[in-house]
Amino acid sequence: MMHSQAGVVVSSGLDNSSLLSSRQAKQGNPLARLRTFQQSIHRLLTDPAFESLFDVVIVAENKELRAHQCILSACSEYFKRLFCGPDTAKRIEFQQRWVVVQQLVRCMYGADIEPGTDPEIILEVLAEARNLEVNCLSIEDCLSLIVDQLSVVNCARVLTHEEVAHHRELSRQVCSYIVKRFSDVVRNPTSRQQLLQMPRNQIVYMVRELCRRCDTNRDTDLIVRFVVDWSQFETACDLLRDCKLWDWSLEPGALSVFRDEDQSALQAPSLPQAVQWRIPNLRVALREQLPMKYVVGTYFDWSVRLDHGGENKLRLVYESALDRNPGQPACIKRFPAALFAWQVIFRGEDVFRERPVFICFPEHVALHWSTTLPIST
Repeated sequence: MMHSQAGVVVSSGLDNSSLLSSRQAKQGNPLARLRTFQQSIHRLLTDPAFESLFDVVIVAENKELRAHQCILSACSEYFKRLFCGPDTAKRIEFQQRWVVVQQLVRCMYGADIEPGTDPEIILEVLAEARNLEVNCLSIEDCLSLIVDQLSVVNCARVLTHEEVAHHRELSRQVCSYIVKRFSDVVRNPTSRQQLLQMPRNQIVYMVRELCRRCDTNRDTDLIVRFVVDWSQFETACDLLRDCKLWDWSLEPGALSVFRDEDQSALQAPSLPQAVQWRIPNLRVALREQLPMKYVVGTYFDWSVRLDHGGENKLRLVYESALDRNPGQPACIKRFPAALFAWQVIFRGEDVFRERPVFICFPEHVALHWSTTLPIST
């Protein structure tokens, strides 16, 4: 006979959720525990009670900082090799500014870079961290500290610092800051001189962004004069000839997109068909109606058609550039320009792949552009 209480669980007054909450409370917040741990490690560096545990001296600019080999080794491959080998160093001298070494060691003991630290000092700390293969400091820890302190006076100096070349996002954000205040920055003689030292990849990014904002003759003249000075060419025509070879693409190696004439300029064509222009029967197509497509660009859609060229060869004809944003008063619209690089597959064979050609339709100038292909019509 089964007892009337058999199979009944008698509660002690706590349900599962209460037990779980109790367990979580004992464990604590992981982020809070991590912060407590970092503070404990930092006390090893700052609390006199732990002074007897120091076993290495770091020297910079004749100033000494005592530290612990085990902490430094855990945070840096350089120090790991130095302290875990047969000969252990007890005193290490750095040919670096004291403030840089001090900030870096603090970071290795769990502290953050102090707010308000000069951006150039932060960049030197990052450079030294990279040299020492430090694993506890990254650009993500420093990005906002640098960007939030940018000014018309220091932005060019920050951008041209050697360390910035190793951090693409930082370079992009500093360039964006300068673009928004370009006229003020280049009118500052010191900042202008520093910007003239920019590498090509930075000037290309900056000019590309400036073009999106430039909508007056005054701004256009300011930009062109600056880039001519940067290039050290004598004239803007020389600069134009050279900049055809610059890498202007947002995504190097990315294929352009085609659209049909009856498709809206804002309608996104479907891939992968959009990156290929397929003509099933070329000769029939040329007899019935000359094939035509738009190549979709950033500012313009380029009208391109196929027709008969000289010596009965097929040719690509660049007919016009259609403004994608007619209401936007950008100065770049006075000089629609693009680089075209074609690959042509005919009857399964790669018959044409040449270097990019520069095509432009300057305002009030009648130009005719075409590319002859090695295909008989």
